[in-house]
Amino acid sequence: MLIQQLETLEEVFESALVGRGVVAEWERTFAEYCGVKYAFGTSSGTMALYFALKAVGVKVGDEVILPALDWYAATSATLHLGAIPVFADTEPNLPTISPLSVKARITERTKALIATHLFGYPCDMHALRHLADKYGVALIEDCAQALGATCHGKKVGAWGDVACFSFGVGKLLCCGEGGMIVTDQDNIAEQILSLSAHPLRQEWEGVEVAPFALRSPLNPVAILHLLREREQLEKRLTERHEAFERLSVALAEIEVLRPLPTREGCRQSPYRFVALAPSKKMKRSVMADLWAAGLPVSDIFGAKLLTTEFADALRKGQLYWHPFHDRLATAASLPCPNAKAFLDRAFVLDWRIGLDDEALNRLREALK
Repeated sequence: MLIQQLETLEEVFESALVGRGVVAEWERTFAEYCGVKYAFGTSSGTMALYFALKAVGVKVGDEVILPALDWYAATSATLHLGAIPVFADTEPNLPTISPLSVKARITERTKALIATHLFGYPCDMHALRHLADKYGVALIEDCAQALGATCHGKKVGAWGDVACFSFGVGKLLCCGEGGMIVTDQDNIAEQILSLSAHPLRQEWEGVEVAPFALRSPLNPVAILHLLREREQLEKRLTERHEAFERLSVALAEIEVLRPLPTREGCRQSPYRFVALAPSKKMKRSVMADLWAAGLPVSDIFGAKLLTTEFADALRKGQLYWHPFHDRLATAASLPCPNAKAFLDRAFVLDWRIGLDDEALNRLREALK
């Protein structure tokens, strides 16, 4: 039995080299789920963003518009390409990038725009797609937290020129660490293979061999786990959506707190249940009361005010290696008041409270 298992693993390892076997099965399955033609596994969501930026032609000195409220990954990928991050504000009372702020930030140097569906909440993709097309800017979706979210009948990941996903810890599909790039465009798919695939896979896929590609594949053993996890995805989405709905009803009974508003025509991926307090002071008070009641509540994890973080990194000299260090200070100085206000007022309730009647009652009592 053990020998047979080892032989099976050997086949898995060998097939991964040229993108066959479980690799091909997972990439096909994921592309079909997103409603696109191509999907490629990567070692992390951050590397997926790095290759996506390169695939759409971002070069040293180009500008990339990014949300001011986000995790570090998209900004890190931008910086390591020698490009300049330009932070745009969020929409009022929402964690998503503002199309109005994006429009104000576009210049002749802008090469790409990254739309992060933070906490699984879809961005205004109609408006962002229109801006990208109008100004000739590549649109990249960061769907790391938004697997299963939809916008006007189309899954997130199918709106951009290219989109990136993560299978890191805490995600709806998790293999410890891993990522995915998806696209509907043949030329971008070829670029991704040239940039990130083993030369043997490039030859197998029929693209011109680029022997110095920066390989960063998704581990085939992790793929075996993801294929099993995929079978549970719809059940997880349904369960969490039910929990989110029950939490929303409970909050509706309290005038001072509210969940994120629903974007018309869109459905959030139930990644994090985010609530808004009327002020920073009220948020701290509510969180303290909920902790005292034994209810899992936390400050916003997975989101930072990047203008502040960026300014701090510059002050400490951590970005000395960037080729356009003098231009980076401008990025840190851009005003993003909506993003700061959101971070001051937002907190996260553990979604599992919504599935537990006893915990839900304790939530109601604590809030009253």
